Amino acid sequence: MKKKKGEYQIPAFIFGPFVGEMWWEMFHFSGYMIYLRKQNPSYKFIVYTRSDRFDLYGKYADILVPLSIENDDIQNKFKCENINSDGYELLIRIIKSKYETRFNIVNHIYPVSYGFRYEVKWQFQRYKMDYDFKARENNNILTEALFKNMSTGKTALLDLTPFENYDMISIIFSSIEEIRKSKNMNIIVFYDNLDMRYVTDYPKFRYLNSVIRGRTDITPIGCVSSILDNVDMTFGNFSSIFTRMSILKNVPVISINEKMKNSELRLINPYEIKILRVEIDDLKNLGGNI
Repeated sequence: MKKKKGEYQIPAFIFGPFVGEMWWEMFHFSGYMIYLRKQNPSYKFIVYTRSDRFDLYGKYADILVPLSIENDDIQNKFKCENINSDGYELLIRIIKSKYETRFNIVNHIYPVSYGFRYEVKWQFQRYKMDYDFKARENNNILTEALFKNMSTGKTALLDLTPFENYDMISIIFSSIEEIRKSKNMNIIVFYDNLDMRYVTDYPKFRYLNSVIRGRTDITPIGCVSSILDNVDMTFGNFSSIFTRMSILKNVPVISINEKMKNSELRLINPYEIKILRVEIDDLKNLGGNI
């Protein structure tokens, strides 16, 4: 007798396609996947998303399927403006048909892009969100070098990606250098477009470029996830997804020139991690607040 699709095969969950913004995927879906993985360790987990987001699922995923979208530049929450509802439904069918003959698909989970659930953004109970991100091993190998021969003081991530103004970056560097010296701290700078003169002027800092080309086994979000496993705090701003990941990974944040309201920050801070707001001119005077 001919077997039905998935009959007698390994049970599996499919997650995706995820076509919208990375933050919405991180906050509303990858945490749910991690929760389910821990509840079902013997199941297979298949994720269909953009390759630069693979490490939102990292070591928890068994199969990572790269999603490529033409003209992929306008994303709005769970949606991509270049994909209509028919195109989205087609992507859903494609990924399911690819794996339903190999696995017993227990559930296929993807963003609902219409109706009440889309409006409130939460398809799943919030207590089932587990943000224990674990990046794939090559991210850990790359970032390990940043921590070699450090002092015994605290270590901070400086997320420079939200800052573009040259004068502002100069003030941040000089202020963080004062903090580093007074507190015997270690500083890891994560950047995307930095004048290399800073590397010369501030040799005690450790540096990692967020632009990673030609590899899918390492991602910027994966590198930051690995770094956050080993730091005490983050200097940044919540316009950056890397700073937002900090509070999801239980790392306190010193937010420079923050524009979000406290009520808005509470909504994205489920673990009530400490957030210290500071204006850039007051940064060097933090003193005992760190």
